[in-house]
Amino acid sequence: MSSSESFKVGDWLVEPDRDRITCGSVHRGLRPKVMDLLVYLAHKHGQVVSGDELLDHLWPGRVVTGGSVYRCVGELREALASHGANQVYVETIPKKGYRLRAPVLELEKESEFEDGLRLPWLLGASAVLVLIASSLIIGNRYLFEPSGESPKRPSIAVMAFDNISEGGGNEYFSDGLAEELLNLLAQMPELRVISRSSSFSFKGKDIPIPDVAEQLNVDLIIEGSVRRNGDDVRIIAQLIDASTDTHIWSQSYDRSIDDAFRVQDEVALAIINALQDAWGLKTVSQPRSFASMNPVAHDAFLRGRYLVAQRSTKEIKQAVQEFEKAIAVDPEFALAYAELAIATLLLTRGQYGDLLGADTVAIAEPLIARATELEPDMPEAHLSASFLAIIEGGHPENCVPHLERAIQLSPSNALAYSWLGSTYKALGRHAENFAATEASLRLNPLSQPTLINHYINLLDRRRLDEAEDILEKIASIWPAVAVSLRSELNSAGGKWADTVFGGLDSLRIDPDHAKTRLVLSWEFAYVLLEREALAITDHYSPYSMLLFGKHQEAIARAAQLYAQNPDDFWARLLLGQALAGA
Repeated sequence: MSSSESFKVGDWLVEPDRDRITCGSVHRGLRPKVMDLLVYLAHKHGQVVSGDELLDHLWPGRVVTGGSVYRCVGELREALASHGANQVYVETIPKKGYRLRAPVLELEKESEFEDGLRLPWLLGASAVLVLIASSLIIGNRYLFEPSGESPKRPSIAVMAFDNISEGGGNEYFSDGLAEELLNLLAQMPELRVISRSSSFSFKGKDIPIPDVAEQLNVDLIIEGSVRRNGDDVRIIAQLIDASTDTHIWSQSYDRSIDDAFRVQDEVALAIINALQDAWGLKTVSQPRSFASMNPVAHDAFLRGRYLVAQRSTKEIKQAVQEFEKAIAVDPEFALAYAELAIATLLLTRGQYGDLLGADTVAIAEPLIARATELEPDMPEAHLSASFLAIIEGGHPENCVPHLERAIQLSPSNALAYSWLGSTYKALGRHAENFAATEASLRLNPLSQPTLINHYINLLDRRRLDEAEDILEKIASIWPAVAVSLRSELNSAGGKWADTVFGGLDSLRIDPDHAKTRLVLSWEFAYVLLEREALAITDHYSPYSMLLFGKHQEAIARAAQLYAQNPDDFWARLLLGQALAGA
């Protein structure tokens, strides 16, 4: 079997020369690297192939991390599992590598071929169509796709723009312009746009573009810089093909500060045009325009959004003031109302503030109503409405229509997918939770909460090998978090002693972390070490008390926690568990 010949893996027809797999009427395009991985595993069928061997084969002569192999394997598993069959195709052998388990079948060569040539009397209409298609290629990309196959969406990451202004104080401006460009492109259903939290995680790091693209699993990178000098602004933006590290498009813009926000519209449209030329991208929509914004209100809005992203109580309170300033200058600034509502809700007790939920809901509700009145089809209005329903508590079903609508309006909104996954889980819709969390992870591959949620979902499904892969990825970025999470994997596998030892390792890494002590207390309780469970934390969990059969003490402790914070979801959950356990 050569690297270009078609073959079958399980139920799938694999066509390496087209980077495509087919199962019945289901077609899936694969990235070239992922197809190379599938072909190599097929050649080594039944054998365990180490990560190092795959690195050497897929990236010869290049220095890349094992995470690159993990991402390719994850994409391959997702594609092969997409037709719904309950079959394990690629198996993880812990500490050793990967093995292709599904049967591999080489296809016989077609009889109408002799010495590589098709006999002329068999050249029918389908062959003519192939000849026509071959004349409609830009580079190596078809302008149209075969019937029944969805075109592969170009994937793109907008990096934080470099702030090269003299002096400090303008980082909010460069970050804000890049984030708004990202949000404009995220509205395009024809693109897969990586979220801010993942793409901005490379800010200030000198990492080669191909390596960034590998970690984010994208085809294209947008980077740029902003230089602000008084009322004059120079913005440079460039679109880069990540596979070759070459520029597809680049442009500089010299503007006054009053016109700077209009550049986002120009850059977004220029990038879409460049993708239409280079990738054959077909668009049926245009992103929302910023061209009518008041510049003073826009500047205050950028400051507010930058402050919210810092996720501290002090800075969120400052963000509220900036959003209020933006609304005072421009009372019809719909996006500012939505962001002010979100910032206000973040100040709820149990989030980043100490306000009662009833108070923040009372403030946020009219803001959301005004945002929706001004711009009903704004994704942020629906996100803020779903957040309001979360803070109100007790009715997660009220979140679903808002989050589903936000995703329709902004198909690359990782936060909406993440919240939707958590909401589905609360409603017991576990299959939909799993799908939404996977979608969020594709858009936000370096998000710690999303990785952890996916890890827990895999544990719930007893897919322990895949959970081990996710844990290794978490360990490569946040070692202390991974040590804490490993206890979950050990307990899922029935390794209770290892679970306790993992908790002790977490405690050694971070001895003052209250949550680490609380989790270790649970782990001691699981193995019925009551004295140790009591000694390890001052906040003895009602759940641990239930494990020791102390039902009344559990109810009393849970009721105490609920009285201290009645708006807190976990306080309500613990009280419910205690009452149910009694």
